[in-house]
Amino acid sequence: MAAKIEAEKLLDVGFIEEAHYTIWLSNVVLVKKANGKWRMCVGYMYLKKACPRDAYPLPNIDQLVDGAADNKVHSCLDAYSGYNQIPMATTDMNKTAFIIDDANYFYKVMSFGLKSEGATYQRLMDKVFSHSTTWLSNHLATNSMHKTCPQYFPHYDNTTSDLTRKSASSALIVASS
Repeated sequence: MAAKIEAEKLLDVGFIEEAHYTIWLSNVVLVKKANGKWRMCVGYMYLKKACPRDAYPLPNIDQLVDGAADNKVHSCLDAYSGYNQIPMATTDMNKTAFIIDDANYFYKVMSFGLKSEGATYQRLMDKVFSHSTTWLSNHLATNSMHKTCPQYFPHYDNTTSDLTRKSASSALIVASS
């Protein structure tokens, strides 16, 4: 019952669609969160074995923290549903199929649990923030984007322009499983 409720939520926001003929089909596991709500996790174990790893470099957290130490301004932007903003490649949507009691579904947006999700998201963030010249560090770490700058006003102006660019370029990268 909880899986059906979670699937209906994903259907309502347009993240998934019903699948009729699938080659790949993964099981779901429901995990109860500390707040009592359920999290539906898709087990992409076999898909992960079949897909190559994306070697795109992820940021080194220690270097990012050290680089931000002398700045007067530090912004943190929550990217909680960031993965769900990246559309899946149409040819790969059927590979994200999963089964619950009453139907099969596939993701139309990048799902958590795919092999190279972190690299795909980091590549998008690097493209979105590539035009930023005054930021000392632009990066993604644990679902947050952090930004540092030695002065307030350039920091604010660049944050505004980069967030505008992010919203305009949300389809720069299409996730592939």
